[in-house]
Amino acid sequence: MRFLLVWVLLKAWSADAQTAVAPLAFDAASVKTSAPDVPGFFFERQPGGNLRVTGATLKNLIAVAYDVRQFAITGGAGWIDSERFDIVARVARGDAAGNSLSEAQQMRERLKALLAERFQLAMHPESRERNVYALLVGKSGSKLHEAAAGSNPMIRRRGTTITGEAVGLQMLVLNLANAVECPVLDKTGLIGKYDFKLEWTPDSVSGSGPTEGQVSGPSLFAALQEQLGLRLEAQRAQAEMLVIDHVARPSEN
Repeated sequence: MRFLLVWVLLKAWSADAQTAVAPLAFDAASVKTSAPDVPGFFFERQPGGNLRVTGATLKNLIAVAYDVRQFAITGGAGWIDSERFDIVARVARGDAAGNSLSEAQQMRERLKALLAERFQLAMHPESRERNVYALLVGKSGSKLHEAAAGSNPMIRRRGTTITGEAVGLQMLVLNLANAVECPVLDKTGLIGKYDFKLEWTPDSVSGSGPTEGQVSGPSLFAALQEQLGLRLEAQRAQAEMLVIDHVARPSEN
């Protein structure tokens, strides 16, 4: 019986080893400094798992690879948020055979490997106390409208307009966090699905997050109160961060 048990375990281990999927990585990649007149950040997933990026800062790339917002990344030299790079990366046909990850997840895993290899990027997650915004119901109550039953959920942000249909407030919170470049916590207690439209004055937020006892970007905050009956309040709270331990300018192609 002992011999049979050992034999079964060895067979199972052998089968797992044979079916294990190798870590995902690009088979070839070119990383170059962007032209001085590059108009902005452009990220294009191409057929077959290939990738083309133009005008990306390293912080842009980390945010995409780890599926986080840039304000959740800390550490590293100043150039990671100013110098821009163009990347062309290719995958051999059938490279992801047997992998159960979605195409987007596969792309992120390959990008993580590229950043580790070419930028020598090493990071770790850490919970830190920092300035955040809490989303609360205003003193006069919420002005949100419950969505009709059967409505298709949708949210879209264009410039300084956020339009939502049949979505929970977490989706609004995510878009507000992007607008103010700071974590936003939903403390409204509202759990329904809502239709809403929020419009505010351009350039009304600083992007630096709240300061002690002070709230930046009055136009956005006034719009929340007047249009949705909600308010943002500066608070201190624990937030998950990605801390850069080591990074270097990319190696030569």
